[in-house]
Amino acid sequence: MKARILLLLLLLLSCNAYANKPSKTLVPSLFSYEPEEKAGTPVKEQRYFREIKRTSEASLVEYNLGPGSVAGPMFMVKGMCGLMRARGKKVAQGHEVLADTSSNQTRITFPNLSPAEIERQRQLLLHPVHPDSTLQPEIFSLEDCNLIGF
Repeated sequence: MKARILLLLLLLLSCNAYANKPSKTLVPSLFSYEPEEKAGTPVKEQRYFREIKRTSEASLVEYNLGPGSVAGPMFMVKGMCGLMRARGKKVAQGHEVLADTSSNQTRITFPNLSPAEIERQRQLLLHPVHPDSTLQPEIFSLEDCNLIGF
């Protein structure tokens, strides 16, 4: 009887040891930033920034800036800063998914750029060499996020 109890106890302990180990096949959770809205805000006017698809190189995000939001660009920057932190990245770049400007999705990549390259891209955005120059989309760094308190 004692041997059976001991065997059962060892079996339960060994099962518990395997049950507590995290699975290596778990997909990381997708990032979402949704500030609390005032009570009674219609659903279509609620602001959100949600990662809907993730690859090792990029994230596809869906967002709603709310109606006539002057603070919309800052909301996007705050979402991108949160996404960078969630993914452990230092630089993010937004890209239009479709030529249609009414689309509420954007693709965000995380290039490995040096601080000097980030500054060079910003200078090109401010002072293009000539109209034909190919410019990178807006670039944000984690340092930028810290500077503005995001």
